[in-house]
Amino acid sequence: MRKQFVLFVTVILLFPVSGSGQSHKKGPNLAQAKSTNVKLPEELIHQMARDDNEIKSCQQEQGGNTTKVAENFSARLLDLNGDRKPEWIIDGIPGPCSLCGNHECGGFIYREVAGSYELLLLHSGGIPLNTFTNGYRDLKAGSGTPVWRSETIYKYNGRRYKAVECLEYKNIQSRNGQGRWKLTSRAHCPN
Repeated sequence: MRKQFVLFVTVILLFPVSGSGQSHKKGPNLAQAKSTNVKLPEELIHQMARDDNEIKSCQQEQGGNTTKVAENFSARLLDLNGDRKPEWIIDGIPGPCSLCGNHECGGFIYREVAGSYELLLLHSGGIPLNTFTNGYRDLKAGSGTPVWRSETIYKYNGRRYKAVECLEYKNIQSRNGQGRWKLTSRAHCPN
């Protein structure tokens, strides 16, 4: 099931989705993947360590070796706001000091500003949606099992992405054995 989910997310991110839906403000039509599996710049790894204590600990465990730290992540470039400068979408993968839990790995989103890197989202990835808030594409991240799943909708608040809506689903089996996901809870995410 996890491999199917990873494949689904990869396909979604590699093939742009067009749409005109908006949250508050009209935004760009496409979030296009510029490249996938790109090498993390050393300065970006250092910025990740400044922003996150787990990354900092990993970097210390690896003797400051950013190449070893980079082995814990996969990265791709994706333009989330239509400015033709892609943002860094960084996902955790199993490695020497992995950030992966039982089912998923934490992720990060950064943008490059004047040669430095600014954190947009910490410890979550996301699938770009067809809606925009403050000029940035809204994101959806999810996890679960064959019985239940949860999804979180993230919106850009002008500075960073924030979790704004938390959804929970239950897999309901019909008499013929076919399952369908039923929304069981929709709420504002706690801050």
